[in-house]
Amino acid sequence: MQAVDRPVRRCSFCGKKQGEVRLVAGPSDVYICHLCVALCSEILEHEGPGEPGAPRIRTEITSSQATPAAGERAVSRQPDANPPL
Repeated sequence: MQAVDRPVRRCSFCGKKQGEVRLVAGPSDVYICHLCVALCSEILEHEGPGEPGAPRIRTEITSSQATPAAGERAVSRQPDANPPL
């Protein structure tokens, strides 16, 4: 019996593979990993309550909150060793 190739599931936000993170399935093959859920929760907690239904616009995204494109390595959360002068 031949093995059936199954598609590799990835987080739709950061691109990490199912073997690297825990995934939550969404509609139409959309997934979010536990790391992205935690980051979203942190952002919402930091911004505080808002008006229900009102869109929130972020004015600043730090490098620790940046989401790498699929296949890229995550940005280190450590400060730069050589900050710009």
